[in-house]
Amino acid sequence: MKLLLIAAIVLYLFGSFRRPVFIAALTLQLIYLGLRGAALGRLPLIGPQDTLTFFSASIGLMAIPFLYARDLRSSSTFSWGTGCLAGLFALMALPFPTLNMPLPPILNTYWFELHVALAFFAYALFGIGALLAGMFLRYREKSLLDLQYKTALVATVSSPPPWSQEASGVITPGEHTGCGRQRSCGPPYSGFSTASICICVCRAPNGNEQSPGLPLSASALLSLPTSGSAC
Repeated sequence: MKLLLIAAIVLYLFGSFRRPVFIAALTLQLIYLGLRGAALGRLPLIGPQDTLTFFSASIGLMAIPFLYARDLRSSSTFSWGTGCLAGLFALMALPFPTLNMPLPPILNTYWFELHVALAFFAYALFGIGALLAGMFLRYREKSLLDLQYKTALVATVSSPPPWSQEASGVITPGEHTGCGRQRSCGPPYSGFSTASICICVCRAPNGNEQSPGLPLSASALLSLPTSGSAC
C-alpha cells in the first residue's frame, strides 16, 4: 500500500508541472488514504505518517481550483510549486511507521475528525497563499496578489476554533467531598509523544460516577505523563 504513496511523491516532485500528472498524483494519494481509512474505520489522523500524508493531500485538494483559475491556468510554476509542497510533506511521512491503534476514547468523535480536517484544509490554503505571494514578488502581477489576499481570507475564515474544552474531557475538582477520584489512561495520541490521554472521574462511595466537574483541554490531557501522576 505504501507503493501508492511513493508513486504519488514521484509524480508530485517530477511531473506536477503538468496538470494531468498533478491530478494523477493526488488521485494515488487519495486512494492510499482511502485504503488506510477503510482499514482503520475512520479518518487516518493518528501518528506522524497519517497526519503528514493527510496534510499533503489537503494541499493537493486545495490547489485544484487554482490550477483551473484564469490567471493560473497556464502557469506551470504554480502547478509545480504546489506539487513540490505536497510531495515534500508526503516524503517526510515515509520514514514514520503506520499506527493502527484506535483513537483514544476522549477523541473518538466525529467533531474531532471534522476539526482536524478543516484545520488541515486551512493550513493548506495558507501554504498556497505563501506560494502565490512568492510568485507575485517574482512576476509583479497584481492578479497574483489579489488571489493571495482571497486565499488568505478564505483560510482565515475556514480555520476551526480551538478544540472545544467540553468535547475534550473533564476532570473532577477536589472540593467534591466523599469522592474517590480514579485515573483512566488511554494509549499515546501520536508518534511524537509518549503522553497518554488521562481522565479523572469522581466516584461516589457506591461506585457510581458523579457529575463531571472542571473541563480540561485536550492539550492539558496530552501533557500528563503515562505514569507517576495521580488524580
